Amino acid sequence: MHWLSIINASIFLWLCVGIALRRRHMLHATMMTLGFAFDIALLLYVEFSSAAIEQTVAKPGPLLLVHVLLATVMLALYPFVIYSGGRVLAGSDRTRHRRLALPFMVARLLVVVTAFMVAR
Repeated sequence: MHWLSIINASIFLWLCVGIALRRRHMLHATMMTLGFAFDIALLLYVEFSSAAIEQTVAKPGPLLLVHVLLATVMLALYPFVIYSGGRVLAGSDRTRHRRLALPFMVARLLVVVTAFMVAR
């Protein structure tokens, strides 16, 4: 098992704890913001330290392509989830935030699963 996959899964679990704390709004926001920061830091580490882009371009297997696609979807959802969460903190309705958070977390879970599979 690759240590980056373990860190990846740990970040996902951190985000799950943040979701479990959603009724404590400020704690939820803090946990999720830190989780997002950890996630971006891990992504930057992987991209700059392991030549991930070159590996993806050179010999992309179908599983790696699925992993990259899921990670891209997840990253595309980040700004929308963060923005809608900020609106909820400011007093707006939670409906939009929940609708965005669910696909984000599903994509995040699938990124974790495919990361373990790609690391094999």
